[in-house]
Amino acid sequence: MKKRKSSLLPYLLCFPAFVILIGILYPFGLGIWYSLTDYVFYLPKVTFVGMGNYIKNFQSFDFWFSLKTTFLYVLMALAMQVPLGIGIALLLNQSPRVFRFLLPLPLMIPLVTSALMWKLMMNPDIGVLNYLLGMVGLGEMGWLAMPGTALISIIFIDVWTFTPFVALIMLASLQNIPKTQIEAARIDGANDWEIFLNITLPLISPALIIVFLFRAIDSFNQFPLIYATTQGGPGNTTMTLHVRGWYEVIVSSKIGMGMTNLIVLWGFCFLLSSYILKLWSKTVEARK
Repeated sequence: MKKRKSSLLPYLLCFPAFVILIGILYPFGLGIWYSLTDYVFYLPKVTFVGMGNYIKNFQSFDFWFSLKTTFLYVLMALAMQVPLGIGIALLLNQSPRVFRFLLPLPLMIPLVTSALMWKLMMNPDIGVLNYLLGMVGLGEMGWLAMPGTALISIIFIDVWTFTPFVALIMLASLQNIPKTQIEAARIDGANDWEIFLNITLPLISPALIIVFLFRAIDSFNQFPLIYATTQGGPGNTTMTLHVRGWYEVIVSSKIGMGMTNLIVLWGFCFLLSSYILKLWSKTVEARK
């Protein structure tokens, strides 16, 4: 029998993906190179400084403060969104389908639009939230204008916007649980809490891990919401690493120093995603 000639079709089909990969890797590699230089927009000479930018950052109080703010933002956002999303999904799984159409509404609004809408409602002077607090006899809040409440106010907006995403994924996962297992548990005398801990939670854990991964990476890289509401202020109380990198590059024109912040942020996201994907693989294998 004659051997078939190798076809170029598989290579042609992979070519668009290869072009996209190069389009991603080139700016990423360029960013790493800039982080190793003292590149400034308005200076023609670019000098290789190696790890100098990283050392300077690690010796800076502002860098560590931004790193702490970033992790605080991520941890608080996830601590609110994930349990709330699971709770909403459990309720919607037992409710009429008509209520499910209301769930994605916050996700349909552009993020900057949501941020500006909430910024107006949180205005200390003309905002509707302080008006409502006054109606029930509570004192006014500074919301985004005060250092003590700015970060938690942004996290509240983040929770309002992205909790529906968590709930939608969890709802889809809940609907794939075999009803026979739950019915058998009820016959054996298990209550709702025992069913959730021993049946529901283990079965939705793969989807829960993926949701955690998506929301964690998105929270680490959150920029539009913070910039549209506080621009890193008041002072630097909401200055995350992403916002600080933007200021270094765009405002201060220090490309090298700004890219250092973003590369460090990428490193945290890479390590986190690697660990969570390994955890997800183990969870999927344990279910087989």
